[in-house]
Amino acid sequence: MNGATPLNRWLELSRDYGVMPGPRGAMRAHLFGTYIKRIITKKGLRIAGLQFQSKELQQVRRTSGKTPIVGRVNNHDLGSASVWTEEGWIEVP
Repeated sequence: MNGATPLNRWLELSRDYGVMPGPRGAMRAHLFGTYIKRIITKKGLRIAGLQFQSKELQQVRRTSGKTPIVGRVNNHDLGSASVWTEEGWIEVP
C-alpha cells in the first residue's frame, strides 16, 4: 500500500480477489465497438461495404424512417453489427 507501485498493487489485489473476465461476443461489440451512425434502408444497414439485415432491423426502420440510428461494429469480427433501439441493443447478422 504505502509506496507500492500500481503494478504491485494490481498483482496483490488480483491475487487476493481475482479478476472478472471481460465481456465476450455481442456484449463486447455493444460496449467497445466502433461507433457508427447510419440510415437504415430496405437493404439493411451498410457498414464497411457489407449489408447487415434482419427482421428486427426492418421493424426499427419502419419506426425511425430517415433518422440515422446509432450502432457499433467490432472491427475484428464483421459477422454482425449492434444497433441501439428504444428497447436496447439488438444484434444484426
